[in-house]
Amino acid sequence: MPAGPSTRPTPIASSDTEAGAVWLRLHYRIVIPFAVAAVAAMSLSAYLTRQATEEAIRERIESQIVSAASLLAESGFALTPSVMGSVRAIADADVVTFTRTGRVLTSTMDTRRAAAIAEALLGTVIQDVPGKPVIREVPCEDECYAAVEVVRTRPGMVVAVVTRGTELATTTRGLTETILAGAVVGLVLLLVG
Repeated sequence: MPAGPSTRPTPIASSDTEAGAVWLRLHYRIVIPFAVAAVAAMSLSAYLTRQATEEAIRERIESQIVSAASLLAESGFALTPSVMGSVRAIADADVVTFTRTGRVLTSTMDTRRAAAIAEALLGTVIQDVPGKPVIREVPCEDECYAAVEVVRTRPGMVVAVVTRGTELATTTRGLTETILAGAVVGLVLLLVG
């Protein structure tokens, strides 16, 4: 027998609004898990990039001040104001030369700050400096690092090359803002598109 018309009702939405709502719900059921995964991936990527960049900048800063401290300690130029001024200009770091008792002999910074840094580094210098620069965090208005070494030609004299962590903080902040802006734009495009 030939097939006749079906007696089963065909499911049709009662209006375009219901069909649009079903499509919209389906769209968000698909998009939301992807958006969550994208946010998680972007967050992890931002964190890892920030950490890697911060570490690379910190290593570069430390390398600069260690090289400067080695040069000053090895050559005996730790008391020469013109050489200390050149180090300040090239490495963007201050130099403090002091005795093992903490008396500041010469410095490229003001007397009060130089004395505070010499005092903070005294224990480190006497106990830890084995003939190569040691990096220590020192007190200052920003985050500061010092490469400390005993002057080889004058064992009672110590040189410290001190730099601020301002470049590190500025670069990290800029990188973080850029990554977050990109993540927000990407998320908006994912949700809207």
